[in-house]
Amino acid sequence: MISIDKIVKDGFFLEDKGRPIKHVAALSLRTSLKAYMATYSTMRLYVSQLQGDITPEVMDMVHNLEYCENAVETIIHFQHFVELICKDILSDIHPLLADEASRSAVVIYKLLNKQPLNEQEDSQIRLIEFTDALERVVELRCEGVALGQAAQVLAGAVPWLQRVNKLRNRTWHRGRFILHCGALDALMGCYVLPFIENLLAIQPYDSIVRRAQHKALHCGINPSGEIIKRYQTTSVDVGEIAFLKEMGRAAYESPLQTGRYAEHFNAQHRDRAERLAYSEETNAADIRTCPVCGVDTLRLFDDEDELTGDDVQTAKHVRYTYAAK
Repeated sequence: MISIDKIVKDGFFLEDKGRPIKHVAALSLRTSLKAYMATYSTMRLYVSQLQGDITPEVMDMVHNLEYCENAVETIIHFQHFVELICKDILSDIHPLLADEASRSAVVIYKLLNKQPLNEQEDSQIRLIEFTDALERVVELRCEGVALGQAAQVLAGAVPWLQRVNKLRNRTWHRGRFILHCGALDALMGCYVLPFIENLLAIQPYDSIVRRAQHKALHCGINPSGEIIKRYQTTSVDVGEIAFLKEMGRAAYESPLQTGRYAEHFNAQHRDRAERLAYSEETNAADIRTCPVCGVDTLRLFDDEDELTGDDVQTAKHVRYTYAAK
């Protein structure tokens, strides 16, 4: 059997490999946003029920296990992303601001002089918690320490970030509480997505956010931006939010690649998808360009009286998707 000590040492540091990311902040944010955009697909059969007055028992029933998984990932990974941003700001000033040093004089000396630690020394560092990291950023900013624009964005978000942290702890540590879909949409539309949009104007966090986002949609719609706009109004349409999330999910799941050598790979996917769309087995009334990927694969079905269940929902939302272009 391979020893656990050997297993846990067999890894690498992101900054040592010349990779485009230096820590996992972009991965945490991407996981959070991708999970959020998938929350509609997990409960797509029940959206019409959520638009009306339903009993608490039915409300809990429609929030299935798959929805719970995505809701949890949305909260805990966003909180982790913000925690890493806070520690990144502190570490840029000095590593000791982001960590609590051990009692070792050698470790403290190396940290003070920004010298690298070996594995044993690094294991003696006690990481500060999210709340401490956020408070240190705010305190330093209030004292006039130059921290950059990101600290200003964080300082303006402290009250609701603290509530999100408590929500994360309630979900992650106690493991029993899940936000309802409407509450999660409100949290994202009113607070989280605008916060992320603000970071897009601040270096180096703009590149982190862009790596976390899905590919641009062919139709030009920005699902996150549109969700933000909906929550700036007095009335929010559940169906519209569901539709925008589904477009975001489709963009995350698109197999089409971007980059210098992507065309040959994409051509195979496009050809295969279009052949399937135009095959006789589809029974589609019409084929149009997909607003997400730009390939002629969007199948339209006649919304007739005899269609029930999934077919009715498909006909309704597919036609709405194309109309949004």
